[in-house]
Amino acid sequence: MALFRLCALFLLAAAPFALGAPAGEAKTEQVAAVGAEPLPNAEDMVKKVNEAKTTWTAEELPRISSMSLNAKKGLMGLKAFHDGGFQKHKQLLGARPKSASKLDATKLPQHFDSRKQFTKCAKVIGTIQDQSNCGSCWAVSSASVIQDRICIASNGEQKVHISAQDILSCATDRSQGCNGGYPDEAFEHYAQSGVVTGSGNSANQGCKPYPFLPHTTVEYSTPECSKKCENYQYKKAYKQDKHFGMSVYNVQFSDPVDIQYEIMNNGPVEANMIVYYDFMFYKSGVYQTVFPWPLGGHAVRIVGWGVDGPTKVPYWLVANSWNTDWGEDGYFRIRRGTDESYIESWGVNYASAIVE
Repeated sequence: MALFRLCALFLLAAAPFALGAPAGEAKTEQVAAVGAEPLPNAEDMVKKVNEAKTTWTAEELPRISSMSLNAKKGLMGLKAFHDGGFQKHKQLLGARPKSASKLDATKLPQHFDSRKQFTKCAKVIGTIQDQSNCGSCWAVSSASVIQDRICIASNGEQKVHISAQDILSCATDRSQGCNGGYPDEAFEHYAQSGVVTGSGNSANQGCKPYPFLPHTTVEYSTPECSKKCENYQYKKAYKQDKHFGMSVYNVQFSDPVDIQYEIMNNGPVEANMIVYYDFMFYKSGVYQTVFPWPLGGHAVRIVGWGVDGPTKVPYWLVANSWNTDWGEDGYFRIRRGTDESYIESWGVNYASAIVE
């Protein structure tokens, strides 16, 4: 079973209240909640969630339940705020007014799935990655959004797999590779320096395939940034393999309607969210935290939205990067419109693709 390292998230450095911590540095609401007081074990956590009869169900995963709390912290590179910094930041998030959308929400469909809307790109958009035991969610999710948008902008003519490794290794002005990074820097790197092709960890395709094996207990280090293709079977030169973007956006405190229109018109977006302890045991349904012990942050890819039939709860449809054996075949649904886990306010990132 896959073993993964969560990566903590951050806000854009230009924001007046931004946190300077890259992904890989977890934000804890109460140090005691995660440190001094023991968290429930996997069996108890799953039982608590399922007995709460909320909008989602939990399951015990061997890859998580077999890990000690310290091991879980180690996977996230946990660095707690000793001055209550996260709590103060939460207050700022709550006090900052959300943008009032000027777009017409009544014209939005109740259900939208990028895989079904952009049918020529369904296979590209439907790809679920495995970041393995590296805090690379910021690079993996950003690379996935980039390749989705290249395909959509080219009307399905360019089905490329963008190299998460190229971003992970070379977008390093502020980011720290497997120790965490900033999605906005990933998109800036795409626009300014370009990114090459690659493949997931189950294939050896493109210029720079993802170097880490899935389902591993090995803790990986960040590969060096090389300016050449690492797949000797790939015939195109590194510089000629570059893909470029433009118009990089880091949007915070968004109205959900704005996010919906962006996805509907241009494709999936990267989003930042807090990971609470119960989220690690998500199996199915519409997630909303039941036991909010914050463990860190995570970069994910929103591909659509809908309304759950049984519960009538609106949700975002989100692709994770923990392989297909987690959640709903690698996806999860999370409550929409209530800023659950700060997925709407913490930062949505994307860029426009330049296609020939």
